Amino acid sequence: MISVTEAQQILSNISMNWGTEKISFSECDGRFLAENILADRDYPPFDRAMMDGFAIRFADWQKGQRTFSYQHQQWAGSPLISLLDEEACEITTGASVPNDFDVVIPVEKVIMGNNGTFTCLDIDKINSGWNIQKQGIEYKQDDTVLQKGTVITPAVKAVLASCGILEPLVHKQPSIAIVSTGDELVPIHTSPLPHQIRTSNAHALESLVKSFGSKISTFHLNDNPEEIETWMSKNALTFDILLFSGGVSKGGKDYLPSLWRESGFNELFHGIKQKPGKPMWLGIKENTILFGFPGNPVSTLTCAIAYLLPWMKKQWTDQSNSHNITINETIIAHNQLDLWIPVVIDNNQFQTLAYKGSGDLIGFSALKGIIHVNANNSISNKSQEYRFYPITIF
Repeated sequence: MISVTEAQQILSNISMNWGTEKISFSECDGRFLAENILADRDYPPFDRAMMDGFAIRFADWQKGQRTFSYQHQQWAGSPLISLLDEEACEITTGASVPNDFDVVIPVEKVIMGNNGTFTCLDIDKINSGWNIQKQGIEYKQDDTVLQKGTVITPAVKAVLASCGILEPLVHKQPSIAIVSTGDELVPIHTSPLPHQIRTSNAHALESLVKSFGSKISTFHLNDNPEEIETWMSKNALTFDILLFSGGVSKGGKDYLPSLWRESGFNELFHGIKQKPGKPMWLGIKENTILFGFPGNPVSTLTCAIAYLLPWMKKQWTDQSNSHNITINETIIAHNQLDLWIPVVIDNNQFQTLAYKGSGDLIGFSALKGIIHVNANNSISNKSQEYRFYPITIF
């Protein structure tokens, strides 16, 4: 049995390459960029008015001029006009600022006169460039605007659109098989007998990985070595990732670890000094990685959040899936095992989730993520930092 740190280190050394692909702009949501995106022009591409008002010259203001005449309008989306002989120009937010003008006076700061004139009200400070975004102040042409590994969110998609990227290059998504095991499990649409339960792990895992895998297949296997062995020989290497739940402990029907080894999977670890999820298994064969999670629903979900999600994100980006948070509670650590404790957000603060143990799947449903508590003989102080692992990859 290895430590949590050792298990995390083993996973961090495993890198899978599923390739890249061009994908249409309309279908790229949630995918990870496989290339840097460069600005195709300066941003903004022209000196841009930041508000509705009037464009004037700072030099005229410095001379004491406060009343200006204007004849022309510069609208957002209109071609840039040349007004070298004009005193001022009416302008709208987002419009190109005509050459030789370097100040925009907000419309609410003027009093309109007759015959195309306006007078500026008292304004404390004005400088050249006031209320104007200068060309290229955000990005110059060929600057990197999005880094490789960035997940395509709505805000990122807006940047892609502004750069004219119709088919971004993204990382291919892995094919994933989710396999639940156990004679006691029945489909969710059936009425279970007193000794049976409806399957839940496969559906929880499917929901968890949907954000990074569109090619997901689910299976159920009974606790039958021949049935499991047949499935492994026919299907295992046709998937990039195998997610099993159940059959990994030391019970009389926990056949899976030995069957995985017999089918050629190299066992990287079996058992982690943690609670919950002590019997977790990990192995690899050729280009297929296999996660063996305990059958207990809370243990399955905990191990997937603690190990699977961070590893998946690291396949596409250097960004971590976890970060430190502060818990303003006294948390009692275990003497020998690291703890994974579910947390919720209440009144914008992280709090530990009160639930009735590893079998309380209903109580566990409120969690936002888990924290890692190192094994220790002492009681931690309040307001202590812990590593937080969210229930999402983003």
